[in-house]
Amino acid sequence: MSAEGEKPRVLVVDDSPETLEILMSVLSESYAVVPARHGESALLKAFKPPHPDIILLDILMPDMDGFEVCRRLKEYPPTRDIPVLFLTAVPGQESELDGLNVGAVDYIRKPIFIPQVLARLAIHLELARSRKALAERNEILEELVRLRDDMDRITQHDLKSPLAAVIGFSEVVLEEAALSDYHAECLQRVTQAAQRILEMINRSLDLYKIETGRYLYDPKIFDIYKVAQRVCHDLHLLARPRSLTVVIRLEEPWTEKGSCFLRADPTLCYFLLANLVKNAIEAAPPTTQVTVTIGAQDEAFIRIGIHNQGVVDESVRDRFFEKYETFGKEKGTGLGTYSAQLMAQAQGGRISMETSHEAGTWVVVYLPQKSL
Repeated sequence: MSAEGEKPRVLVVDDSPETLEILMSVLSESYAVVPARHGESALLKAFKPPHPDIILLDILMPDMDGFEVCRRLKEYPPTRDIPVLFLTAVPGQESELDGLNVGAVDYIRKPIFIPQVLARLAIHLELARSRKALAERNEILEELVRLRDDMDRITQHDLKSPLAAVIGFSEVVLEEAALSDYHAECLQRVTQAAQRILEMINRSLDLYKIETGRYLYDPKIFDIYKVAQRVCHDLHLLARPRSLTVVIRLEEPWTEKGSCFLRADPTLCYFLLANLVKNAIEAAPPTTQVTVTIGAQDEAFIRIGIHNQGVVDESVRDRFFEKYETFGKEKGTGLGTYSAQLMAQAQGGRISMETSHEAGTWVVVYLPQKSL
């Protein structure tokens, strides 16, 4: 786009000297007009900086018609986003459709009505400015997000060393100091809390590796039922203030066995379920129940369903698993369901959500049931 304070540059392409003269006379007061009599000349002038801000392009010209000129403009990156308005005397809507298909934004029919030309130019120049400003703001926001993510990873990495020291020295004190039972229990809780924080940091770094395709998947055989039990135990304090109950159910064929073995990453599965159960607890109405159900989808997949009686707001249903998407949570990060989806996909699984006022909300994870 032309610099602020400069007249917008309009490339006018028409093989009719009379049409060129009229348009140059009318437009020169408000625009820097660049004339061209044929397609080759138009491309040379458009490709050469400074590029035009908008182009009025005749369709019927000798040697190269307007459709071909427009097609070449859209193939060249520096001119790809320049709005092209066709000038045409061709009757019917078929030519309009052809022009729109090659990238034109509008049509002006001949004989030219000057007020219409001025109005269309003003509208499409303003739209082009708005699109450019929006693209620039998006680039800035994306860069800020990248910087934030980089700072988060640096901070997380730097926190690992002092946390390791807290855990290590706490274990030394527990082994060598003659502590009372009370103080030993307090120090054990400190150690466990530090270990959980360290696990969370490691999982956050793993999440980044999954996003960038650098995560090394290392599946192991384990009991997903026990993992779900641990998740619910670790989150029971979150459920207690709102009088929620959290229930785990095993469906056939594992009901009698009391276990469900699969081959996956147990740590990823823990944090996947922890994110989803925590999300369900936060969304459930007080005094209701959150249910975790483990069953067989088919011979290839097991199904883990997390249910609560709350309802996902309509405004976020289509973006439920998108990064940073959150609703109604003062301290929500919008990473819980997003990271759960990544963790499921990293293990060859998938995840879905269904919600309604009648049935509440089901988030269902499907994980491959590997042959053991």
